[in-house]
Amino acid sequence: MQCLAKEENLCGTRRDLRKVCLLKISRLAAVDTQCGLTQPEVQSLISMAFPSEQLNMVRDMFIFCCFTSLSLLDLKNLHKRDIENSQWINITYSKSGIRARIPLLPIPQMIYDKYIWKTRRTFIFPVYSINRFNHDMRQIEKVSNIGKNLTFLTARNTFAYLASTYGISFETIYKIMGYRDMNTTRKLLPASDKSILNEFAGLIEITNEWGKQYSPNI
Repeated sequence: MQCLAKEENLCGTRRDLRKVCLLKISRLAAVDTQCGLTQPEVQSLISMAFPSEQLNMVRDMFIFCCFTSLSLLDLKNLHKRDIENSQWINITYSKSGIRARIPLLPIPQMIYDKYIWKTRRTFIFPVYSINRFNHDMRQIEKVSNIGKNLTFLTARNTFAYLASTYGISFETIYKIMGYRDMNTTRKLLPASDKSILNEFAGLIEITNEWGKQYSPNI
């Protein structure tokens, strides 16, 4: 009887370990599907025409967040008074309570100009329920064939990836994204080839000058 009890306990332990492993794998998969979009993927979404006005509108809002780092809730709460001279977004993040000042880049500025004239409300974008937006994002996934899980978290991660790729400092990205924990921001910043070359630009320039003094025949 004791042997049977030990065997049952061992089987139970194995089942528990299997559940833990599966849970960890599912979490890793979830993180992977939330990774940011690359520049070509963002460009393909920008240039794509979707079969309904609703999907085009949701695409616009997703792209707006890719270049501003706003979450869906912060996008919903974006007020006309939060835009300064059509150049800056002054916002307090809903989740962290951190104040951020975000430059309004050309593409999000065009999207802002498009929707500011369409609404008489004090809020800029017609954000409906999160469930409706998630449903529309699934439709955009199917049409775009990007092969990634498109959510507004993906849009924020895209902002971090693009900003890092084009040489924007970690400190600036951290301030703009409104995270309380620096490690959260750091995890979103892969060292792409372009970002590495941007950081090495000064060293590349000086070694090019030194290279003029070097003779490979010596």
